[in-house]
Amino acid sequence: MKRLLLMAGALLLLGGGLRAQEDSLEKIQKDLRSLFADARKSGQIDPARMAGLVDRTMDFATDHKGADEAFEAYTFVLQILGYLDEEKRVEVFGETMDALVESFVNSPRMAEIAFGPLREIGGDLAAKAGEYVDSIGRESTNPSVKCACAFARTARELGAEPSKKERDAAVAAYKGLQKSYGELDAPFQQGKWKDVLQGEIDELTRFAIGAMAPDIVGKDLDGVEFKLSDYRGKVVLLDFWGYW
Repeated sequence: MKRLLLMAGALLLLGGGLRAQEDSLEKIQKDLRSLFADARKSGQIDPARMAGLVDRTMDFATDHKGADEAFEAYTFVLQILGYLDEEKRVEVFGETMDALVESFVNSPRMAEIAFGPLREIGGDLAAKAGEYVDSIGRESTNPSVKCACAFARTARELGAEPSKKERDAAVAAYKGLQKSYGELDAPFQQGKWKDVLQGEIDELTRFAIGAMAPDIVGKDLDGVEFKLSDYRGKVVLLDFWGYW
């Protein structure tokens, strides 16, 4: 019995190898759901538990360096950064992005990182996210990643309420990307880059504040068809709603 206990202790001291076998991203995500469930009851998220989950995820990614599991783990970390305190958030963001660049800079999946987190991250990480967008765009040899970085850079420069001059500049940039990368596949199975970019162009040109609203057709409560243009020159309130 004593010998078995000593062997078990020796296995625990192995750390890295045993950790990779015992932990998994699925377990970590399950524990995150448990954390959120407890937070709903208490009204606040336990910062120590959240930091512990992030540390476990980073350890898991390190143990699977260069593999798809590591990419998924780092993506998961980027999704929950906002729940960390500022010091921990800045530290983990840098470690995560450095690891992604080291192992995946030429992978087509890096376009997901540029299109998603790096395009959207703001606050205290905004400047650093912009730097990573630029550096990945320069270093990557993958054309879709380059397109995603250029797209993210343009979107970040636009801001929440762009001026007409800024919108025009963005439209020109998106049209240039359409010409260079339009036939490539966009991330997240969104079709071709030309379609994704056209959606952004439409939003900036057709749906901008002050632009003429595109015509839409609907039916009133009596089933009679009508068009928005029927009410041109009048004040119209559009109430879009739905239920799930």
